[in-house]
Amino acid sequence: MPVEIKELLVRGVVNKSPSDSNVDIINTVREQIESYNFSLTTAEKNEIIKECILEFKSLLDRKSNF
Repeated sequence: MPVEIKELLVRGVVNKSPSDSNVDIINTVREQIESYNFSLTTAEKNEIIKECILEFKSLLDRKSNF
């Protein structure tokens, strides 16, 4: 059964800051996401596709054996 997360609270220490008021966690996360390179090479894309196909075939094999 799928689960839907309506609200996620994350608490932690950012750069050893002693209090929550010293850090804007939303801006920190945004900065990290913006600085991350999400692009994939063609080889990486092909590897992901191959893994998905293999997993799908495995799922079909399991379902057909029941």
